[in-house]
Amino acid sequence: MNKIKVCVVVRNSVWHDPRVIKQLKEYRKYGCELYVVGEEDNRYVEEEVSKILANVNIIKFKSVPPKKKNRIRSFINVLSFYKNFSNAISLCKPDIIHANDLDALIGAYFASIKCRCKVVYDTHEVFVENFGQSSAVLQKFCWSTIERWIIRRVDLVVCVSNATAEFLSKKYNISKPLVVTNCAMRQSLDQISAVKSEKFEVLNHGQFYEARGYDLMVSAAALTEVSDINFVL
Repeated sequence: MNKIKVCVVVRNSVWHDPRVIKQLKEYRKYGCELYVVGEEDNRYVEEEVSKILANVNIIKFKSVPPKKKNRIRSFINVLSFYKNFSNAISLCKPDIIHANDLDALIGAYFASIKCRCKVVYDTHEVFVENFGQSSAVLQKFCWSTIERWIIRRVDLVVCVSNATAEFLSKKYNISKPLVVTNCAMRQSLDQISAVKSEKFEVLNHGQFYEARGYDLMVSAAALTEVSDINFVL
């Protein structure tokens, strides 16, 4: 019996995204033949990439930086990049493409047409409301238009929370996406200390950047008069 070929696609250098690493571990656990297509970003570390599961094939390349104040050239660069990105995915000849975030889905979707395979869209969070998108009106409109068109053509949509699933379902009039939360792996829970803090703690965990709500959390902490509540970043 042939193994199912799964190509995991992401627009970064793969190793520093815990969600993607968990995907690879789960696919491998079920005996899939794994491939990864990623982009060499500024966090690329060859040593870390080499630690990724042994049967993963990583294809790396950089997008062409756009020239300042030359929108036509920038657009051509984008098209060229996605053509190369899609071709790299197609070379894996996958049965399933698992695309992480909307910027990776574009190349993945067109590769799925060429390969006649299934495509999973893992939205993670709400891409069009994320940092760098929400403040740029034209850019946000373009991404929203692309997502509205493409999200109805994939085989499965996955996201990180029920709130995100409901948002996407209402926004694009689609069935509620499958929710796979960013929680700890079960086997890692044994390493967590059972000793709790004497105070009630509110924890916000993740990368620090705009639109994550950290400013609201700090403001809320200043307004809270109850002394036995700790806010932790």
